[in-house]
Amino acid sequence: MRQSFKVAIILPPPWSPLIPPLGIVTVAEIFRKNGIDCFEFDWNIELLHSFEKKFGKDFHRNHPLYWDAVYSSNFWQEALFSENYFGKLVRDWF
Repeated sequence: MRQSFKVAIILPPPWSPLIPPLGIVTVAEIFRKNGIDCFEFDWNIELLHSFEKKFGKDFHRNHPLYWDAVYSSNFWQEALFSENYFGKLVRDWF
């Protein structure tokens, strides 16, 4: 008898919003084909959209929390943790 597991596959930021997260989708499909219950979650794009909503047109490459394929170094060093965005986002989504 095959045992069933529950797995979450999450793409965390920073990751370019222009590059689809094909890796997590591929791994999730392999798990499903082998009887492992899982879901994939693109946390990167969810977080990006929440910041766009919060900061509006001010959220661009010069914003300290902005990230993309080139600009990601500030993401983990700035107000994300000091303003407790991380904890709130985790509670809201899970």
